[in-house]
Amino acid sequence: MTDLAPLDIVLAGVRVGECNDPRRCVVIGVRPPAEYLILPCSAQLDLYREGADFLISSDHPDFPATGLKKTSYVMDVEAQLIEEERIQKRYGHLRGLLAAAFEEWLER
Repeated sequence: MTDLAPLDIVLAGVRVGECNDPRRCVVIGVRPPAEYLILPCSAQLDLYREGADFLISSDHPDFPATGLKKTSYVMDVEAQLIEEERIQKRYGHLRGLLAAAFEEWLER
């Protein structure tokens, strides 16, 4: 999976709280040859923190490119550096206005 790039959405084994299950994540950095800086996502909207987390709404025109099936959010947590072997699948990517909004959110 060495063709991954920032803003790709992947399924990866990452730790969130006490859970170490595979979950969707957004790649925010690539460190050759095979490490990726990622932020985990969730679709459990009752835990979404408006003003902190980044919402990926299924109503957004750029949503289909994500490969996600429903509204999700990127968690406002510390990014994790993971090895390539922890990435199981690539879903899609953030693009267009959704990507621009995400990059602005990252810079805050």
